[in-house]
Amino acid sequence: MANDLETRMRNALESSVEMWAARGFILITNAVKDNLTGKVLKTRSGRLRDSIGAVSRIQKNGFTVGTNVSYGIGWEKGFTRPKNTIVIRPTTKKALKFRLRSGQVIVRRRVVQRPKKYAARPFIEPAISRNEQRLVKILGESLLEEFGKIPAMTVDVRIL
Repeated sequence: MANDLETRMRNALESSVEMWAARGFILITNAVKDNLTGKVLKTRSGRLRDSIGAVSRIQKNGFTVGTNVSYGIGWEKGFTRPKNTIVIRPTTKKALKFRLRSGQVIVRRRVVQRPKKYAARPFIEPAISRNEQRLVKILGESLLEEFGKIPAMTVDVRIL
């Protein structure tokens, strides 16, 4: 009898965690995508936002939310580009000539591109932090729902 109750409780706990993972996954994935729709980063192509659902997974005891887009981790943690100073020189002419978006024409013997630091613009971490209390509430609701399915047991205790 005790083994049966223990098995039912273990199954209820596992089921609760699986339910929490599924609900939490949807909550956090939507929050991250919301962050990538102009709140944290401006949307250019939508590739980063679309990659969130492509690599994120629900597992038996939790979930993973992430991206496989190479620049995603850069924006989450910050980055420097380029890593080293780059000097661009002409190879066939005496000078470089290029036109800016404004229409202005620039002529230079060489162009030096120095490293520039880009500050972190996290989109995953804030989604988790902002929804931490909701994740705890979802877990509590899942536990109550699953453990409520176990019929109450009464035990007679007699002292001889």
